[in-house]
Amino acid sequence: MLGYEVLKFKKEDHLALMTRWYEARKFPTVPDYLLPEIGLVVKHDGAYICLGHMYRTDGSIASISHLASSPVASSEERHIGLNMLISGLMDIANEQKFKMITIASNIEKLFERFEEFGFAKTDENVTHFGRYLWLGD
Repeated sequence: MLGYEVLKFKKEDHLALMTRWYEARKFPTVPDYLLPEIGLVVKHDGAYICLGHMYRTDGSIASISHLASSPVASSEERHIGLNMLISGLMDIANEQKFKMITIASNIEKLFERFEEFGFAKTDENVTHFGRYLWLGD
């Protein structure tokens, strides 16, 4: 798309941006040590629009996570940017020979988009639990 570019997420360049977007949307922030090495950001005409990450498993499944978008971007910019972001992460998973890619969200506005990308709903009304194992250095 004209004026759009997809770049690699770099903690030193993009973590503060991600944190600001999460805080603006009242989402819990993600500590940098929990982020996977694979992440992308999308810019339009020099302004950041959205970002996301992909976790790899030791099986044949990858998972898209930590999607975030600019609260000041237009709905059209977010629509195009998120499509480019999801496509880019799916391309990486495909290049790395994963057999399945998953994505989880409680944002209903995104459900139709995921289905347009061929994702099928596999769970509903699920509460995820997590626990830190070690909080040392």
